[in-house]
Parts: sequence; structure tokens; C-alpha cells
Amino acid sequence: MNKIIPFIITLILSFNTLLSQQLPYPNNLQPKYEIIKGSFRESNYVIVKIKNKDLKFIISKPIYDKKMNNYYFKGQTTSQFLISNKVDIAINTSPYTIKGTMFYPNGIYIYNKKLISQAKKDQGIIIIKNNQIILNPKHNEIKNSDYGFGGFFSLIKNGKYTKNFKENKHPRTIIGTDKENKHLYLITVEGRGTNNSKGISLNEAIDLSLSYGVTNSINLDGGGSSTLVTKVDNLPYKLNTTSNLFGQERIIPCHLGIKLPNLKTSNQH
Repeated sequence: MNKIIPFIITLILSFNTLLSQQLPYPNNLQPKYEIIKGSFRESNYVIVKIKNKDLKFIISKPIYDKKMNNYYFKGQTTSQFLISNKVDIAINTSPYTIKGTMFYPNGIYIYNKKLISQAKKDQGIIIIKNNQIILNPKHNEIKNSDYGFGGFFSLIKNGKYTKNFKENKHPRTIIGTDKENKHLYLITVEGRGTNNSKGISLNEAIDLSLSYGVTNSINLDGGGSSTLVTKVDNLPYKLNTTSNLFGQERIIPCHLGIKLPNLKTSNQH
């Protein structure tokens, strides 16, 4: 009898182990995004890879000035944006200019179907239509979009690219999608000596994007603005170290926030 009990316990444990290995996650518990950390060309990077399905996108809201008959933005950190808009992930986006206490995007900005700011020549463009995000959209897609914003340059467009950028190395913020728009990639690369990172050039940003199967990639505002934040226990958690003094977040006008249903995360290092 004493020999049978340990045998039964071993059998139960073996069955439970086998069951846990074979049973897939229920659909509502499938990981919605991955956090990938690594080093590339002597620089630390972090990627949030998101299943591009059932997402809700939010971008910074412009403020209308009646006297100026123009729109402007107030600045906030990416963490503040994440909390105030109740999103799960947030990243900095458009380059900008400052006039006094008012911020203005450099290039295209569309909010609630209204064109706030015109596109600049050769600017990388991102639009949102029916909560679908599209990089490097066609002209008619831009015209009919719900929201939109711009970066600096398009690095990869429908799998095609040309490495003709200067070799200046800086912290980078990059947004990308893979073939058939299945996944969205939010990428920050540290630089300017932060954690011994040198930063990368735009040509190297192309290589980094390609290494993860990205077929559309756009360089967003980088330098001290580069910030990628997720929500942990209802609080913002900054995934990268910014190049500002003491690693502080910069106050900036333009962000992208993503709300995920049935949140589950996996980590890769």
C-alpha cells in the first residue's frame, strides 16, 4: 500500500506537467504583446511587439486657439500621457517646435478626420482608420483617415529601402509593421552614453528593423524624446533609459497610446 501512494502521486504530477505543456492558452489569454530587449551595434534597444488586432489607438489631442485661429499642443511626459488617456502602452511620436509654452508638430497631423498640420516633403507618415494603423499609406488613405501623424523619414517602405542616410548616431524611436500588418513594432534605442550605448544611425535602424521581419518602418522623434512606456499595476513603467539628465522623461507634445483587450504580456531577453 505504501508503494502505491508515491506511484499515484508521481503519476498525477506527470499528467499535470504533460497537460500544461500541451494545452494552449485560451483565445482570450493569448499574449497580446512581447517585450524584447537586446543589444545592437553597441546600443541597447527595447521592442514592444504587438498583435495588430482588436487594438484601440489614441494620439495626443490638439487644442484650438480662437485668437490665433490655429491648433497647438500642451506638453507632457509619455508616462503622463499613458495615465491620463488610460492606455496600456505609450510611445513618443512626431518631431515638433516650441513657441513660448505652445508646441506644434513638424509635419502632418490629423485628429478626428481634421487636418491640423500639413505634411512635409519626404516625411514618413502613419495613419489610423477604423482603429487600424497603416504605415506609409497611399494618398487616398491619408485623405480618408481618422487620425494621422508623421515622423522624420520612412526607413523601409513595403519591403524596399535605400541606405543613403548620414551615419550620425543618436537615440532612436522607430515604429514598424511586418508583412500583412500582423504585428506592430514599437522600438527605442538608447544612446549618447546612456548605459554605455552609442546610439545608431538611420542606416543601422534599417538593419535593426529588418532583423525582426519589419517591412514598413518609420523613424520618429529621437534623441532625448525617445520614450517607451507600458502599464504595470496601473502605473507607468518606462522600458528604456532616456538620455536626459538622471534619465528623466522629456515633456513633449505628441504621443501614441494603445489600449489592449484582455492584456497578457510575455518577456524575451
